[in-house]
Amino acid sequence: MLTYEDYIEWIKLTYIDNQRYYGYELMWNPEYGVPHNNEIVDKNARLRELNKLMIIEFPFLLPRNRWTDQPMENYDYSYNEWQALELGWQVNFGWRLLHELNILVQAMDHPENFRITQIKEKFGEFRLYCNGGRDIQQLIDEYTQYSRTICIRCGKPATVASTGWISFYCDDCAKKLEIIETKPRAEFEAWWNGETND
Repeated sequence: MLTYEDYIEWIKLTYIDNQRYYGYELMWNPEYGVPHNNEIVDKNARLRELNKLMIIEFPFLLPRNRWTDQPMENYDYSYNEWQALELGWQVNFGWRLLHELNILVQAMDHPENFRITQIKEKFGEFRLYCNGGRDIQQLIDEYTQYSRTICIRCGKPATVASTGWISFYCDDCAKKLEIIETKPRAEFEAWWNGETND
């Protein structure tokens, strides 16, 4: 059974690459910690173990060919569908969403037929496309709205929105990225919803 601690370890191993989000220093919650090199014996082997645990518990995370619906040829558990979720969202609500989604999937007449077709960020929001019913879509919509209140990089509450490529950030991450053009999140939301003349 996949534990919360396993999930946190999975996040750390998944985002170890310094090319993505500058690595662990952005994990804002101290309980996540920062692993030291001597704590990781074989990153890839452990990541495969954790991906396998995740797919056993949440079969819909198994990557499949989008046209044939078959598992990917030569799949080695080095990744799963959930890795497309941005780091800040993984940290803040990934675990909760995964479990809530699984409850709704298991309540379907044929849960084995549930498929995630895409997880991504669009206009600063979480997006998940799938073949679920109304209850699943309602859950996704709730998390889409919620994602606009969360820093996409670290998971803290978002305070600003970038105005070029739209993303929501906390003040610390906006400063680290040296994002020049931002609006306060509430002001951006009002503008986005057409509530101002700007």
